[in-house]
Amino acid sequence: MASLKASPRLVLHFDINETIMLGDPAGGDSYEDTLHKVIAKVAFVRPNPAAGTAEGRWTEYVWHDGSPLDPLCREVGAPPPPLFFDWHLPEGVTAFYKVHALKQFAKCFATPGSPGEIYAAELERLRDALRWPEGTPPDPRLSADGYYTFLPAFFHTLSELAAGDRDFSIVLRTFGTDLPHVAAAVSAFADGEHPLWKGQKFPSLRLRARDLWSGRYGAETGAFTLRRPHTDERHDERVSSARAAALAALAAADEDGTPVEPRTLATDLEVAAELSGARHDAELRGARHDAELRGAPAPSDRSAVSGVPRAPRGSICGVTDHYEWWREREYAPSAGKPFFWTLDDVTTHTLFFDDNIHNDPDDSIVAVRARRDASSPYHPLSGDATRKLHGLMLRKVPTIKPILERGWFLEQLAASEAKLAAMRSAEVDGGERDDGLLAEIRAMLPCA
Repeated sequence: MASLKASPRLVLHFDINETIMLGDPAGGDSYEDTLHKVIAKVAFVRPNPAAGTAEGRWTEYVWHDGSPLDPLCREVGAPPPPLFFDWHLPEGVTAFYKVHALKQFAKCFATPGSPGEIYAAELERLRDALRWPEGTPPDPRLSADGYYTFLPAFFHTLSELAAGDRDFSIVLRTFGTDLPHVAAAVSAFADGEHPLWKGQKFPSLRLRARDLWSGRYGAETGAFTLRRPHTDERHDERVSSARAAALAALAAADEDGTPVEPRTLATDLEVAAELSGARHDAELRGARHDAELRGAPAPSDRSAVSGVPRAPRGSICGVTDHYEWWREREYAPSAGKPFFWTLDDVTTHTLFFDDNIHNDPDDSIVAVRARRDASSPYHPLSGDATRKLHGLMLRKVPTIKPILERGWFLEQLAASEAKLAAMRSAEVDGGERDDGLLAEIRAMLPCA
């Protein structure tokens, strides 16, 4: 964490499925299915100009390097084409996963009989990186079939932030029914029960029932609200039985038996404050004030020990976002998971990790709501403006990367902060000598 500055505060949003978690039984994907899919999403093909005369199977396409898809037609010993992880891709290429004629192989991509069998070694690398420690009893909250369900890179990120010197908030975002499972896994980690962090406890990162929200767009106004507990949809005929069961679990009392108090956050300001960890800060300030009145040590504060800085304040919450709204609007970014950003706020750095962020103005998953400053209203950004925020406030997650590189999330965080700092410096030094993105977005936004 030495590369991270003491400030500003961090607000990190993490999608769940195929960003920090593998396997989606409710969505029909086994753990093994997911491993194949994440490779298929970064293996690229292009149309075959000689499709009519080419020999072998699947001749309508070739790999991006021009080699045939049919393994039987490849040169003996030829290495597989490199996987692509870049935001900007070569012209004319398409992810194998997105080609309708090849979609049948998505969940068995690297097995014999599939064009992707040439990537079998990559599949083994992923399995090796995810294997549950031998001799360690399985924990259904954290593992399945002998593998980690949640990427160790995610928990590594949490542990490093907790050991660092800055305040942070984690926001978990999902369109699925997996929030109860995630809450159990994160709390197991926070209680020191993860085998890689055995005995290390992070009490502020326990995911409590009162920190789990249902996010919904209003049918009439399109305004986004957060509600708790998740009771509003449980008897809706349009909600699947799996989702209804998950919602019922989220409506339960906290572990200490305290009922989850019903609450609705109905304005952008309220929603943005909750997702930034402001409520947790207020609770901690109140607890510290009460402790001071009693003469007791302040919570999450090491300053009582001379010369030792206070521990960083960490908080975590989870949101089940409104998938149906996004799907009905053909996956437009503006209908996705809301994300709030104040351009002139230098006290907070926010970054959203999701495997479904795309370099496409008409197909992406994060709905950016931006404002100039704290006195201005939030305003939705266009799909084109949204994709320009990649590497700055948004980060597409090629799932293979954090599987194989435990520090990947932290590296992307450091890179995004450096990029934003350079842009702000360019503004101060003389009017956006960088790419002008901040000025471009500011010009799109209404004044207070």
